[in-house]
Amino acid sequence: MKRITPLKSFLLLLYLTTSLYYVMRVIQGNPLSLETLLLSLIGCILIGSLFYLAYFDLKEMSVHNIISLILMLFLFLLNLSIYFTKGSEYSILIGNNFVFSPYQNFLSTIILGSISQLIVLVTKEKALGLGDVRIAIICGLLIGYQNLFLWTNITVFSALFYGLILVIKKKRFKGIKIPFVPFMVLGVIIILLLKV
Repeated sequence: MKRITPLKSFLLLLYLTTSLYYVMRVIQGNPLSLETLLLSLIGCILIGSLFYLAYFDLKEMSVHNIISLILMLFLFLLNLSIYFTKGSEYSILIGNNFVFSPYQNFLSTIILGSISQLIVLVTKEKALGLGDVRIAIICGLLIGYQNLFLWTNITVFSALFYGLILVIKKKRFKGIKIPFVPFMVLGVIIILLLKV
C-alpha cells in the first residue's frame, strides 16, 4: 500500500479548499441552475487535473502526456464549440468577475504557445520542454488575454523565487532544475481565486 506523503496531503487539502471556494463563489455569483452546477463540476475537474499535473511535474520532472493532452483537447473543443455556437463576442461570467471568453482564450493561447515553443527551440529544451508548451496552451485556454500579464508575473516570479531558494539551499547555481508546471498552475489558481 502506498504511503501518503506530506506533499500529497498538502496538495489534496489545497485542492479541496480551492474547489470548495470555487464552487461557493460560482453558486454565490449565479442563480442555482443546471448551468451553475455544470460550471462548478467542470471547474472542480479542471482544478483537480491542474493540481495533478503540478504534482506529477514536482515528482517526475516531466509533464504527464495523456492527462495534459486530454485536458488541452477538452479545453480547445470547449472554447471552439462556444465560439462557433454563440459567436466571437460571447463570454461567460463565472462568479462575480471571471470572464470566460473563447476569443480572448484563443488569443492568449496563440501568444503563450508561440512564446513557449520559441523558448523550446532556442534553448533546445533546456529551459522549457514540449510538455511545458502544452501546459502553457492549457493555461491560455483557461485564463484569456485579459489575465495574461498577471498570469505571466505570478508564474515567472514565483518560479524565480523558488529557484533562488534552491540555489541558496544547494549552494550552487549550475545544474539546478526547476519544475515549471507548478508555477504555471499556481498562476491559474491565483487568477481563478482572485477573479471568481
